[in-house]
Amino acid sequence: MPSLTLVRASLHDITPAIPRAVEAAEGLFETVRVLCWNRGAAALPRHQVVDGIEVQRYGRRPPRRSWRTVLFVLAYALWVARRLLAQRPDVVQVCDLESAIAAVPVARLTGARVIYDMRDPFAESYRFPAGLARFAYSLDWLVMAGVSAFVIPAEERRAYLGRWARRPVCVVRNTCHDELAQVPADSEVGSRPTPRTVRIAYLGYLVDTRGADQLLDLCRRHGGEVELWVAGLCRSAALEARLTATAGVHWLGRLPRPRALALMRDVDVVSLLYDPAVRVNRIAAPNKYYEALMAATPVLMSEGMSLAGELRRHGAGWVVSYGDASALDRVVDELADSQQRQRLARAARSWFLAECRLEEELVRYRDFYRRFLGTAPEEA
Repeated sequence: MPSLTLVRASLHDITPAIPRAVEAAEGLFETVRVLCWNRGAAALPRHQVVDGIEVQRYGRRPPRRSWRTVLFVLAYALWVARRLLAQRPDVVQVCDLESAIAAVPVARLTGARVIYDMRDPFAESYRFPAGLARFAYSLDWLVMAGVSAFVIPAEERRAYLGRWARRPVCVVRNTCHDELAQVPADSEVGSRPTPRTVRIAYLGYLVDTRGADQLLDLCRRHGGEVELWVAGLCRSAALEARLTATAGVHWLGRLPRPRALALMRDVDVVSLLYDPAVRVNRIAAPNKYYEALMAATPVLMSEGMSLAGELRRHGAGWVVSYGDASALDRVVDELADSQQRQRLARAARSWFLAECRLEEELVRYRDFYRRFLGTAPEEA
């Protein structure tokens, strides 16, 4: 049986991308290993076996917003290359450009094949100036030339692949298993202060282009009637200061995933107010979208996001124009009604159970691996 090495320039379990791939690959590969980058210098061992999978972590912490970051990326790439040369896997699956830069040349040298698991398109995931964005895409495009197949979270990502979309492409949504019964019974949210209090969750990668100021203004306008529960990674000191200084905002920092799921379950709505003027926001397919539905919590989303149409069709939340304060006020008025909250919760949960469970995605994922390996059974 062949061997597989999964590579990511972040912790392997920071999102379910690698755990999802490991689950899909079960029984198809003799050996599955993980190489990842502990960018935040968390207190984790360099080498560890996690659920039977060997995980190796690169531990140097890069500086923020410095040209020296490029040197750290190159050092990480060299670390990855050395380990791939030692392991000699048959298949390498990379989750970002930083990892692909190392994996593609090594694969060419050793005869391995590369799968590019493109959760976040490099050239569209950062606010590059126009000229630099073209250079970033050209770099990613050149790396894609050495890739054998792709995994993407939504059809909208296919266009980014350009001519390389003619190669095998598997669409695997960023959804999850039905984990509601395993979510901790309590959360940081606690009891509702008044029957009409509205509780909003703002989670994940916290930046100004994901509705932060709109949500803060909403808290100010509605006084104690609106609570904002914030958890995630915030690299902007200015934004964190605004969050912690605003009445009605509960700043929790980074939470373990079970606690984040409990938080999503216990609020009234999960905010996905992404600014559609930022290109990557339009095609965003975040894990927390599906996790909120699993937790029976409706979603608040910006018009212009690719998921907005299906959210509107299934009635599991609201789609509003980004920056429309009056629309947000109407959402708060509706959420203040307990019967409306219950109806939307049922709609979100029903939709998840009917169409969004990870089991269906894993069937497609495993079939993709089989075809890629040439082990898929012949059709009658």
